[in-house]
Amino acid sequence: IRRQRQMCIRDSAQRYASSSAVASIPMKHRYEKEYGTPCVPITYAPLRIEKERAKGRARPDNGIIIACAGSLYAKKEWLALLVALANRDWRVAGRKVTIRLMGHNCPHPEEVPLRIEFLGWRDEVDLVRLLSEADVGYLPYPFDPSYKNLVELSGPAKMAAYTAAGIPIVYHGPRKSSPMYYFARFPYGLGCHSLDENEIIQTIERAATDTTWRKQARQASDEAYAEEFSPAVFEGLSKSNLPVVRRFNWRIPLRFIRAIQIPLVILGIVLSTLHQSSLGSMLLMMPETL
Repeated sequence: IRRQRQMCIRDSAQRYASSSAVASIPMKHRYEKEYGTPCVPITYAPLRIEKERAKGRARPDNGIIIACAGSLYAKKEWLALLVALANRDWRVAGRKVTIRLMGHNCPHPEEVPLRIEFLGWRDEVDLVRLLSEADVGYLPYPFDPSYKNLVELSGPAKMAAYTAAGIPIVYHGPRKSSPMYYFARFPYGLGCHSLDENEIIQTIERAATDTTWRKQARQASDEAYAEEFSPAVFEGLSKSNLPVVRRFNWRIPLRFIRAIQIPLVILGIVLSTLHQSSLGSMLLMMPETL
């Protein structure tokens, strides 16, 4: 009953709002169709570290690093990846594979031999640096139909981090999804829409070893970051080749904006909830907490 009440409040707020911030472009399209309210996608990605991206991914052992960052709620898909790699002796195209996992847990079946670097949570700069050293970013979404709205509408933080690191992505989940919408526009990710072992390995092999596709993916990743995920104005100005623009150090205002970004967001949320209508909505949604 409480869940239904919360949904009714959300629907009412969406219909009467003058505009709405949403997590992705697919969510924008869905909400504008359902509620008739103009929506603006709000996306975020870590700042790119150009010197790390320029360093390349050459390693003495010629191995393949598959990076995975964040929480793993698509556990069935994650375990299918581990089993597929273990059954191939952790080799793809004759090269040893290592998974670099950055998150708060590392679910795995005890009977499966592993090659996982579990690094825990990392700050933004360290995360991008570690991701940029990988060959592929792994993005799993659940096939479970109960996650349908999440799969189709969410704006995945993992994809934003991989885009900032400039690495191609292997998306493992349903075909109709938010990631596949982005990859249709910016083809820097490959989709594996099955739990079949052979399909998983084939997708990883192409993403990690197909040099022609990887070159195209790198360009598409740059375009996606600039258009969808970039901190925008000051970062773009800092990379401009125009002499007049380059005369100014745009990194300084960019650092200032990033320094005050979180406090401003907190302040905006706090101030908006102090209005009597917002307090009333919160009281209906979370009476026990308040």
